[in-house]
Amino acid sequence: MQEREIDPKAGEDVREAVRAFYDLHPYPPPVDDIDDYRWCWQDETRRQADFHLHWPDQPYRQDLTVLVAGCGASQAAKHALRQSASRVVGIDISQTSIRQTEALKNKRWNCEDK
Repeated sequence: MQEREIDPKAGEDVREAVRAFYDLHPYPPPVDDIDDYRWCWQDETRRQADFHLHWPDQPYRQDLTVLVAGCGASQAAKHALRQSASRVVGIDISQTSIRQTEALKNKRWNCEDK
């Protein structure tokens, strides 16, 4: 079988089109406040059940390091509210979504990234 070289720029147009689309149409749609969402997760039993849905073979713990890939406009912030003792990192191709997540973080935790 003959190996072929892959052009490192292959797919760049597609990546840029996807990025542009999600910058214009962030998903999930941006929200201004997640305090109501936070109240839903005050129950420790609910947090334990959620943990076991994601990691059924692991004992419950609160100090996770979680990567939310494709976090959109609010998913990383919502995960951080569900498991407040965890370290949550959100990444997304859309700068609009990242800015929205940062705004939620700054509003909820009253801090800025340094």
